[in-house]
Amino acid sequence: MAAQAAQEGHTLEGVVSLVQAIRPRVRAAAMLDSLEHVRRSGRINRVTALMGTALKVKPLLQIVAGEVEAMATVRTRSKALRRLVEFTAAQGAFKELCVVHADAEEAAQEVVEGLSTVHPRERLPVCQAGAAITTHLGLGAVGVCGVLV
Repeated sequence: MAAQAAQEGHTLEGVVSLVQAIRPRVRAAAMLDSLEHVRRSGRINRVTALMGTALKVKPLLQIVAGEVEAMATVRTRSKALRRLVEFTAAQGAFKELCVVHADAEEAAQEVVEGLSTVHPRERLPVCQAGAAITTHLGLGAVGVCGVLV
């Protein structure tokens, strides 16, 4: 939305004002495919990561007021992706919404399919996550980012 405002010729102050106005309506959540990157960052220990991997645990995270919070821990990827869709749909109507993935195009398309019942598919882009997000969440992560109406 900020890029669109800038392309439309809004001033820097106008773009900053827009971003500040929409911040309370921004929602972001993600499913991690592996606990390895969370372990490497020091957030969990090696034993917890190994047990999680053995049990096929897929953590779901969300960002609330700028802080990362655990939403749920789900066993199996397909259940975690369904839960991510359910969580997103329960947030309400989105003005803007996109699916982001870290080298997980197929999983991202599953999320798009699930969200297409609550958000127009033609307005639901799928994007490859950048290096910073992929480094922290790990390959296979899938997330949803949006701005509520």
